[in-house]
Amino acid sequence: MKNWKKRWIEELDSKIPELSESLKAEKPSTQIKTSARKFNFNKIIGAVAGCAAAVAVSVGSVAIYNVSAAPQGDVFAVEINPAVCVTADKSGIVTGVLALNTDADVILSKDEFSKTLVGKSFSEAVGLYVEKAAKLGYLNVVEYGDAVKISAYDSKTAVKTLEQSVQAVQNYFIDNGFYSVVVDDVVTKEEFCTLTGFSQDKSVKDVINFICEEQDLFGEREVSGKTQAEIATVYENLYVNDRIKNFIKEELLSISYDLEEILNFIANFSAESFAEYADKVAQALINKGIDVNFSELLNAPLTAEEYNQKIKQTYFAEYENRIAKYSHHFENTQALSKESYQNFINGITKKYGSLENYWDNIKK
Repeated sequence: MKNWKKRWIEELDSKIPELSESLKAEKPSTQIKTSARKFNFNKIIGAVAGCAAAVAVSVGSVAIYNVSAAPQGDVFAVEINPAVCVTADKSGIVTGVLALNTDADVILSKDEFSKTLVGKSFSEAVGLYVEKAAKLGYLNVVEYGDAVKISAYDSKTAVKTLEQSVQAVQNYFIDNGFYSVVVDDVVTKEEFCTLTGFSQDKSVKDVINFICEEQDLFGEREVSGKTQAEIATVYENLYVNDRIKNFIKEELLSISYDLEEILNFIANFSAESFAEYADKVAQALINKGIDVNFSELLNAPLTAEEYNQKIKQTYFAEYENRIAKYSHHFENTQALSKESYQNFINGITKKYGSLENYWDNIKK
């Protein structure tokens, strides 16, 4: 599956054929790279207060919501990109949700969506998460063959819960007419830690405690304990350069501009140059139901509190824009027959050898 940034780049190339090679090669900085097996995190997060043993995890382990601590239970990873970790008790009831990247923050932060998942059965929660990801365009339900992967740390109760969740997501695809794939995997503790970025020396209990006891979004964790200057740097790299600029550029392409003017603006994008376009962009966003002061968002926050407020505004703007952009995919859907869906799955298995191989191939 291509993420939204890659799709935007392709769209930009198609709309602006004269774009120079140097500009085509320019990519927004990202804090995380995903693959079929491993998230690449760039630092280790400190010990978590309240845990029986200190839990050190990499930067991806960030956004967590909690109802109660869960010293016993199972832990799962749900990958689309966005990617999340989910804990459940031995009865399969969700006790915590953790975002592994800022795309997951977009889903979980809006209307405290993650809190609504806690207390539900894991299969229901995963179904709701996949549905939300699809409605936001992170899961491409229009074309054949996009995929979700659910991995469980090996235990008897986890395997049973995993099977139920796979069936729930498949039923969602069948009921809505989506030829999408659910890949499931049962992994060792070491494989799970590699996949999600937790330190290898941590027990499953440590991981579950961390997920259930922390409450920060991925983006919020990035500035924990940092100075004002460091907060400004994180914001510039993670949000202004990565998310906000790309969001604004995409909106500019939806407005009728002179081609040369667009190229010049994109090539020299800055807070200063944006001021020239602020009114036009703001009006375009308002027409789409998104009323956000991007001129203000481009300015560096002075405190962690201001930083948290700004990143949530960024997430909410992106959320609303994605809902508006992809909502038509869910109009007039028609259910598939179980036979048709199974034939689709059989065809993929025959071609690739297994669904796991298929996942590895499309997520390279």
